[in-house]
Amino acid sequence: MNNVEMNFYYIKDGIPSMKDSFIVSLLDRCEKDGTLEMFFFGDRKPDKQGFVRRIKYEPRLMFFTILYEGDIAGFGLVDNIRHRTGQGHFCVFSEYWGHEASISATKEVYRRLLEKQFTVLIGIIPKDNAFAIQFCEKTGMKYLCDIPQHFNGIDGVQFCIEREV
Repeated sequence: MNNVEMNFYYIKDGIPSMKDSFIVSLLDRCEKDGTLEMFFFGDRKPDKQGFVRRIKYEPRLMFFTILYEGDIAGFGLVDNIRHRTGQGHFCVFSEYWGHEASISATKEVYRRLLEKQFTVLIGIIPKDNAFAIQFCEKTGMKYLCDIPQHFNGIDGVQFCIEREV
């Protein structure tokens, strides 16, 4: 899909591809949309500078923005990367909620990640987040199981998407 771009965070010759203030602005936008608490559910929510440090220094983490037709439509984070498996976290900004663009862009992100780097992406969502569960299903992720008490007393639902063979 030509109208989807992914810009990855990297450091080359000591120069980061994204400014700290830009990363914080993405979190501010997520907070304005009311989705920050869902992205960092429970006690996983770091302060903004802690999140920037995590992106810069955590070795098994990949951070990227998702652009749709040149506009930043959201961002993604893949962490807990082991071998060719990673746990995906995605934030789609409110302007794209309910639009087919968010579904098609996310499918394209999955395709690119699975084509180049991963064999499996895993996601765990609070069971009471019906919107996110529905979104996962629409983007082609498969339900795996419920995880009791995964989020500080709230059950989780685990989904995955695999590389096509």
